Amino acid sequence: MTRAIISEPNFTSRLTPAHPGQSATLEIALAVHLAPMDPSKPYSPGTSDAPWPFSEFLSPDARQKIWPNKANLNFQTYLANTPQEMKKGFVFDGDNPPTRFAARRWMRGEFEDFKATFKRVVELSWNNQIVMLPPDDPADGLDDAQYLEFVSNPNIAAHAVGSLKIILVEDLAHANVAMQVVRLDRDENVYAGKRFVMALPGEGEFRSWAWTITNEDVFRKTTTSYRWPNVTMSQIAAAHEIGHWLGRPVALGDMDRYVEHIDAKKYPKTHPDYDELQYGGTASRRLSLSGVGSLVTEYDARPWLNRIRRHANALFGWQLVHRVNFVGIVPVSARQKRLTGRP
Repeated sequence: MTRAIISEPNFTSRLTPAHPGQSATLEIALAVHLAPMDPSKPYSPGTSDAPWPFSEFLSPDARQKIWPNKANLNFQTYLANTPQEMKKGFVFDGDNPPTRFAARRWMRGEFEDFKATFKRVVELSWNNQIVMLPPDDPADGLDDAQYLEFVSNPNIAAHAVGSLKIILVEDLAHANVAMQVVRLDRDENVYAGKRFVMALPGEGEFRSWAWTITNEDVFRKTTTSYRWPNVTMSQIAAAHEIGHWLGRPVALGDMDRYVEHIDAKKYPKTHPDYDELQYGGTASRRLSLSGVGSLVTEYDARPWLNRIRRHANALFGWQLVHRVNFVGIVPVSARQKRLTGRP
């Protein structure tokens, strides 16, 4: 029999066998802590265990090799109940070098609205794309009884649908993901979906990263590249940043857990265009959610493929098919026909 639940620090996955008319599903559940940043108080995103005097005299690169940075979980947060409590300040984005942006405290009601929108758009971005086909050869590890757990209809190929569930939690102790949320001090209705041309510092696009997003990151934004100026791609940044958290099952503050951009390891970081190329060196690669698009590719779906191998104890032979290309295109296998008595 397949294994129903696997729970580790990165996420919990649940495999539900198929029933007549209901596909097998592999759901990844992420417990997400969203922290409303208080920009009126200083915050440093990284910490190091390097002892003095090494912390003072070693270069940053040397310290990083010996004592890798850890994320600073001591967030500075605040929710204002009245306009009088809505203090302002400045925050820095994830660019290199970082850019300074004007920000303000969140109002309690607007942050609750943001959280609901965050959950909805992130789940919509990832779901209804991933279909995984089980290995057809019994030698790859699935016996007949296990194989039938992925058959919902004799006339539809055996498969499992991958999905993402966001569970919002109020404390770090129960979180798989911790994200600070900056409330930029500008009108998002003017900014959303637009790119500034020759923007002044702090007026352009905030470069979010896995630990820090903004109120604007739940809007869909379009981008182009100087390499393909006629190709327009779109993405919801919050969904992209969640993808970085679907990596290795290590502790919450361990910076080594994150999934990199789709082509981050394909090009050397010394390449003059690395900052652009890491998001995809070709137009098709850039379409990925781990690039600047919204397509769940095999690269993006690796967390589901890795987990379903463990749930089913079948390490080889799994295939990914995008949902659009599944129904009516993927044939029913000879094995499934034999097991279901279909001619």
